[in-house]
Amino acid sequence: MTARALHDLVMQRVGRPVAVIGLSPGAQLAIALAAQHPSAVSRVMVVSPQAKPMAFESLTLGLLGISAPTFCCESDEEGGLNWRN
Repeated sequence: MTARALHDLVMQRVGRPVAVIGLSPGAQLAIALAAQHPSAVSRVMVVSPQAKPMAFESLTLGLLGISAPTFCCESDEEGGLNWRN
């Protein structure tokens, strides 16, 4: 998944800025999303990001997207979060 595809997913499913948490290659995606589409991100937490951008980023993130499901959440009326695929 690219930062643009993640941006489109957030806008389609949530429609407002979201908190993004990224681990390892996901951390690079979280940073790319915040840098390229700051209006879609309210805050970012990255864990174990690589210091040097990875080679073949699109291929690597694409394969990661195939192997790991994408989850999304919405806030309910009481301020809690409802998670869904």
